[in-house]
Amino acid sequence: LKKKQEYQFEIVSIDKKLNRLELYAKHLVGKNLEQNPKINELKYQIPELDHMTSISQKAIEGNEIKIKEWNEIDSDYSNFKDIVNQELDRLGLEFRLELLNNDLGYKIKHINSKIKLKARDLSEGERRLLSFLYFYYNLFEKVNKEEQKIDSSIDTIIIDDPITSFDADNRFFLIERINHFINNISQKNVQIFLLTHSSFDFHSFAYNYNSSKKTNWKINKDISGKSQIEKVKATELKNYSDYYRNTFSELADFSLKSKTDVNKCTNYTKFGNQMRFVLESNARTNYDIENVTSKSLHSLTQYYSIPDGLIEEFKNAINLINSLSHGRSYIDDFLNGMTAKQLQIKIRIILQVLYLKDSYHVQIMTNYKLNKTTVGNWNIIKLSNK
Repeated sequence: LKKKQEYQFEIVSIDKKLNRLELYAKHLVGKNLEQNPKINELKYQIPELDHMTSISQKAIEGNEIKIKEWNEIDSDYSNFKDIVNQELDRLGLEFRLELLNNDLGYKIKHINSKIKLKARDLSEGERRLLSFLYFYYNLFEKVNKEEQKIDSSIDTIIIDDPITSFDADNRFFLIERINHFINNISQKNVQIFLLTHSSFDFHSFAYNYNSSKKTNWKINKDISGKSQIEKVKATELKNYSDYYRNTFSELADFSLKSKTDVNKCTNYTKFGNQMRFVLESNARTNYDIENVTSKSLHSLTQYYSIPDGLIEEFKNAINLINSLSHGRSYIDDFLNGMTAKQLQIKIRIILQVLYLKDSYHVQIMTNYKLNKTTVGNWNIIKLSNK
């Protein structure tokens, strides 16, 4: 054990001597290098070489950017990117398109470089907007700031319901873009078919366009529930319309059907929900009545000036349309046994209440289908001189 301790002490002593020798050797090497003129020359060249390397690196990066710009100029994707980005900027959206490194597609980039953005992060409306713009600009052979030339191979364009509830924020932009396109091709041999469920869009598409070159049609269901297409008269297009007015007009058609025709209707229960929509829209807009139910009968009677002889009938009518609006129950006998004629009578009662309150409104909303003569023929209650 004593011998082991002596060896360990000797090893430590040798390590110290080696460390001193290493330091001394480094010192001698340093002295010799200082005295070497070639080394001194290189020492002063190092910062200069570092500076030149930095300049070269920046030049390489600049060249890469310039090459990318040149590639984009020649890319088929570049014009679309630039035009779409202008549209996105105009709409105040916070993302832009950028070309992929292979110049064969696009990636989404947030205007704030710190925010990472992918296509799946876009809202449904934003994705639909990009899809529409892609479809729109694909209609052209050439698209740039100076010229937009439509593809000569196109003779028919069908646009099916281009604007949905997802696009509410961009509705006016999309309508404007479609109308701009319609006006641009007005002198070309191209037919456009625009289909929409929206009454607002129906009256906004091709607004102020040459009426001799456009035709408006609407699709309704007949008494058997089959779809049929009808040409919209010019008089119906003179007044701006909305869903409320269209629904009102459909209710008028149903209320005016003969006993024979109304009993042929197979889809008549839908008119209960439509009647509720019209009545609630009217009550909320004009009288701040949130829910049109029998609980609101006192307010409805007061605001609509319902005659005493019609109050009980009106109450039964709104109870029925509310029941239909919540869906038919096949264990509910009174709903299962209800005929189209019975529903028509209830709807006539509500329409007559609206007519008694504001005959001009009802006449205009129904394109004068409902007037003193037609409503008076229902024999529900005697009309005033309105």
